[in-house]
Amino acid sequence: GRKLAGMLARDCRLSVVIAGRDGSKADAAAAAIGPQIRGVGLDVTYADAEKLPPAAYVNLVEATPPDLVAALVSRGARMIESSATPTYLKALEYAVKERPGPGLLALNAGVSPGLTNVMAAALKRRFPDTRSADIVIEIGMGRHHGNAATRWTFASMGADYPAWHEGNETRVRPGALSRKVRFEGDRSARLALGFGFSDQ
Repeated sequence: GRKLAGMLARDCRLSVVIAGRDGSKADAAAAAIGPQIRGVGLDVTYADAEKLPPAAYVNLVEATPPDLVAALVSRGARMIESSATPTYLKALEYAVKERPGPGLLALNAGVSPGLTNVMAAALKRRFPDTRSADIVIEIGMGRHHGNAATRWTFASMGADYPAWHEGNETRVRPGALSRKVRFEGDRSARLALGFGFSDQ
């Protein structure tokens, strides 16, 4: 969320609000990015849609109630939903159909692949000589991702995937390609294992 907020504010010159249940953490995240971003405390499980502006929202958690999403879309909000869990997506779709309006709901945008691809494209625009980008995510056994992403990870662990090296396609086992990476705030580098994505 922090990376996406920075990109939207810097590259797209948009007014960005980072919302989180802990307002002080949201404020700190916003301050770390720049003065054009602000933080706000908001627990989406209790939010009143009438108090929220009909702006553009990126939902990165599966805790947002479908009724809240439907209420925002009915008032003209544009919602981008990153979840891949089928039951949650169906609940969102049903709620929005029951309460139509001028807004837009984009389902199953995904984090990676998905929103990370938007950030990779922005990186390429800013640095045209870039030839490749490693997208590293922490899945965390469902702690950071929903059930669908966790199930996909387990199902994909034993299957080869296509990868491209110097213009040639080859088959690679998950984990055969690896990198040492350091996330923001890490004291030491972590091992990141290569996985195949459809839009590699």
